Amino acid sequence: MPLDDLFDGGKPGDGVAPQVLGQVQMEFSRAPLLARERELLLAGVLVTVAGLLFGGALALGLGRGVVMPIMRVSRQIESIGQGDFSPWGSGRGNNPLQGMQLALDTMAQRLREGRDELEGQVAAATVELREKKEEAETATRAKSQFLAAASHDLRQPTHALGMFVARLAQLPHDADTAHLVTQLDASVRAMQDLLDSLLDISKLDAGAVRAQPRSMPLGPLLQQVAQALASQAQDRGLRLRVHSSNAWVHSDPALLQRILTNLVANAVRYTPSGTVLLAARPAADGRSLRIEVRDSGIGIAPEHQQQVFREFFQVRNAERDRSKGLGLGLNIVERTAHLLGTEIGLRSGLGCGSCFHLRLPLATPQTLDLVPAAAEPQPQADLDGLQVLVVEDDLLARSALSTLLQSWGCVVRMATGLQEAQAALEAGAPVRVIVSDYRLGEGENGIDVIAALRLRHGAGLAACLMSGDTDEDLLHAARDAGLTLLHKPVRPAKLRSLIRHLGTL
Repeated sequence: MPLDDLFDGGKPGDGVAPQVLGQVQMEFSRAPLLARERELLLAGVLVTVAGLLFGGALALGLGRGVVMPIMRVSRQIESIGQGDFSPWGSGRGNNPLQGMQLALDTMAQRLREGRDELEGQVAAATVELREKKEEAETATRAKSQFLAAASHDLRQPTHALGMFVARLAQLPHDADTAHLVTQLDASVRAMQDLLDSLLDISKLDAGAVRAQPRSMPLGPLLQQVAQALASQAQDRGLRLRVHSSNAWVHSDPALLQRILTNLVANAVRYTPSGTVLLAARPAADGRSLRIEVRDSGIGIAPEHQQQVFREFFQVRNAERDRSKGLGLGLNIVERTAHLLGTEIGLRSGLGCGSCFHLRLPLATPQTLDLVPAAAEPQPQADLDGLQVLVVEDDLLARSALSTLLQSWGCVVRMATGLQEAQAALEAGAPVRVIVSDYRLGEGENGIDVIAALRLRHGAGLAACLMSGDTDEDLLHAARDAGLTLLHKPVRPAKLRSLIRHLGTL
């Protein structure tokens, strides 16, 4: 390598090769260098470990000082959200979130107190509602029991009174007496209507009425309803019109007729002049039929349109004028409609008349087996000579029924129980019809008496049952025994029609 030699006369860059003076060999040991390297490496490792330890300690300190309180607050909030309002406290003394946790404990305590107070109010309200519910159920049962007991006790004298009035109306009278008998008959009919309505209510309350829907033509039923009320409409100077239909519907004929009869009767009663319309029209859905009862009467205000379906509610009849009805018809209509699976709708306005309507599902028309109707017997001679046995333990009812039957031409025998009935059947001409009350003296009842008489004198002995009881068990028992049950008070026309039918069997 070139050397700068002060004693070398040559100048750098003059092209003269430097003079080699000699060679020097130097030897160095690497051990100190490696030892220094190891020292530096060890120092680096120690510094790294120390940094990690310091970082871990610092993180642990931060976690305990900040992160852990935050997690504690988070768990406390979650616990409160789940409904646990137990106090958590503030934790360690150096907790930076101590104020927040104390505030959360205070909030939880207030929430717990509010919850306890609310639960107490709910419990008290629940107990009160349960008591009210039990009182309502008790009142309902008491009402039904009262109606059943009171109706039976009222039906006996009312039944006898109706029979006596019917017989009295057959006798000749002067003009004043005839007018008095007419008024008496109207009063008896009003009482019978009330009892019949109460009977319907008690039957519906007891669940004794069951719908038996079937396919039926609607047109004949509409005509029957119109014919039954035509005379009432005529007496009030109203036009009763029917828009009939040839469609068939799926419904219970008896219940549907009761609904429409009540609706049309109400329309006639509250329409001073004009027209009452009974109509059937196809509904918009094409699968049902809409039946309407329209009138041009006084109408119903909007605030009363829900109340008119309540028991004994009547608009503008605070004095309970009997000529304005009893306030039970629409309640019975609504309950009966529910049995048919439909609802009664109402559109009305003051001075604009009313329209009650319901829908029934359409049914497939069927072929009717038309049987020629038998000629009706003459009304005065159809029961002449008919042998009838009356089994009744109540003297007043027995006397009234026997007197009325005799006025129709029947030959009547009377009995108070099974023993007298057997003696009456064995004396004289064969009895054709038995009319028996259900409740008889000494624990006997009409069903057992009729069964015993049929067992001894033949199962074909025609009989019917009368009773003031309205419970469901009696209905089933009479049906199982194959007996027609007439509820007292029995209307004379209905009784006469039934006896005429039984006498032909």
